[in-house]
Amino acid sequence: MSLLFERLGAFEGDHDDPLLAEALWAEFGCERTVMVLDMAGFTATSRAKGVVYYLKLIEQMRQLTRPLVQEVGGQVVKYEADNLFAVFSSPGDAMSCLEAAYEESTRLNEGRERPAQLRMCAGLDHGQILLDEADFFGDAVNLASKLGEDLARSGEVLVSSTVREMLGDDLYKLKEVGSHGFYGTPAPVFRWQRS
Repeated sequence: MSLLFERLGAFEGDHDDPLLAEALWAEFGCERTVMVLDMAGFTATSRAKGVVYYLKLIEQMRQLTRPLVQEVGGQVVKYEADNLFAVFSSPGDAMSCLEAAYEESTRLNEGRERPAQLRMCAGLDHGQILLDEADFFGDAVNLASKLGEDLARSGEVLVSSTVREMLGDDLYKLKEVGSHGFYGTPAPVFRWQRS
């Protein structure tokens, strides 16, 4: 069980007691860039090659991404199914990790037919989150998940306006591709796609 939930379970006041929120934010609160990477093509790959083949691709993604996250000072929070959940100090570190992951997956995919390839997409947001050794929570986690799992297509990285502002336009050409209403008002979404 995560330390955050141990603290919640040990708290004897009401769940909406402001002291609980204050204590949890003091112990677990931090500002991070959240990356949610999702593998693309589950249905096509499973039908073409079988579910065991897809499970092997998941394992390959995990072996590929863990050292890349760590190389730029990031932290793998968890893997769930075919998703990687990670945090970084800055959007630039997250993008460096993703660039390396896409380059490595391109190398791994050489000679493989499309349904057998390791294909990925990702979402990024930056903000205040609650983070412990096993999980994380907050708006940035929710938006990165929405962008990476629900909206991004194979080969894409979708980023929030916060991430776009922090990255600027020099290194990564980010194109506005629509908006989301996650925070109650429409906010732009930007795409980076490897050429």
